[in-house]
Order: sequence, then structure tokens, then C-alpha cells
Amino acid sequence: MKVHALAFALTILLSPAAAADEAQIIDLVAADALKETRLSMDLAPLKSAADVYHYHQSMPENLSPLSALSKQEQTRFIQSLRFNERGLTQFDYRILTQLDAEQVYRILALFGLQSGTSLIKDDEARNTDAVKKIRGFLPGYYCEDRGTCREDDSRACTENC
Repeated sequence: MKVHALAFALTILLSPAAAADEAQIIDLVAADALKETRLSMDLAPLKSAADVYHYHQSMPENLSPLSALSKQEQTRFIQSLRFNERGLTQFDYRILTQLDAEQVYRILALFGLQSGTSLIKDDEARNTDAVKKIRGFLPGYYCEDRGTCREDDSRACTENC
């Protein structure tokens, strides 16, 4: 009897209706993750070049997540940041690839992009379109103009573009 119940369950799960239900569930999870990313970006402490400047000048180095980078890397990273009225639009993500996941998370959290840590630390995630859509930025692109991301191996284009 258990075999029949398992066969029945597999038939239900493999049916087209179950596939449609699964797709709806995935869409709901993705929509929820996207809302979370947008909320994080809205609540981010650094949303402009002026914010970054003041943060970098006033934050004690030992407390700043940016201290995980050398002085030269900090300068390169900060110089790579671009903003518009919505917040960060692009940055050089390659500088962060040398860091561990916690360090990357803490730096990205300054801009509300912490959910994209796996895009920097995991090559497979970087190549998954579904993950890119909900993580707030696209590695390998830059923000050319409002709503237009173009390919560039060294930068990441954010949802704010």
C-alpha cells in the first residue's frame, strides 16, 4: 500500500498542474526576495558619493567593513562606485572576490546589496539568471544610462541603474 501511495504522490508531483504550481511558488519566492532586496537598498546607510565620503572620513578604520581591503583597494573600490538619486548604480565587484563571504556581505550591506554576496563568492550563482534578478545587481555589467546595463567584466550594474 505504501508503494501505491508513493506512486500516486509521484504522479501528482510530476503532472503538468504540479509543475505549474511549482512555477507559481518559485515566482512568489522570487518576488519576495526582490522585495527584500529593494527594502535593503532603501534602508542602506550609503546611497550617494557624499554618504561614502562622510562614512569613510568619520568611521574608525577598525569598525569599517572596508578595512578588509587594503588602502589601495579601498580607494579603487570607492572610485568605482557610481550613484544616482536611487542609490548605488555600479561598482567594481572584482575587488571583493578576494574576501571571504562575511567580509563581502558586510561591505555590500553598506549599500543594501548584501543578498548578492553569493554572486561574488560563487561562480555558479553568478551564471544563474534567476539569482541575478533577485540579488540587486548583475556582475559583468555596468550602468551605461538609466535602465541600461552593458557588458563589462570588471563591474556590476545594480537595480538602481
